[in-house]
Amino acid sequence: MVLGIQVAGVCFALFMLYITYTSSKKKQFTAKEWVFWSLIWVMIGLISLFPELLDSVVKRFHFARALDVIIIGGFIFLLGIMFYQYTVIRKCQRSIEELVRKVALEKEQR
Repeated sequence: MVLGIQVAGVCFALFMLYITYTSSKKKQFTAKEWVFWSLIWVMIGLISLFPELLDSVVKRFHFARALDVIIIGGFIFLLGIMFYQYTVIRKCQRSIEELVRKVALEKEQR
């Protein structure tokens, strides 16, 4: 029997897959980014429909239940994404500082 939370998980995954697809068509994502995010949404949809897919992970790592695996996996994923965003933002910040210095020096020389 499919529970309401499973339906919500599948609907969320399908909606996000649609958003990913439309963003890709607008050239906001590269092909690699589209594949990465599409795989994430498909995995979420499959785990929502078939939570028993996580049973082997639960047993192997001695978790109490599948929800623990999902929560820990989510935290690890979010920390990875946050670190990546931080590095990209720092790179952009350095580029902007360099550009501002260059423009200020050009104005000073005039």
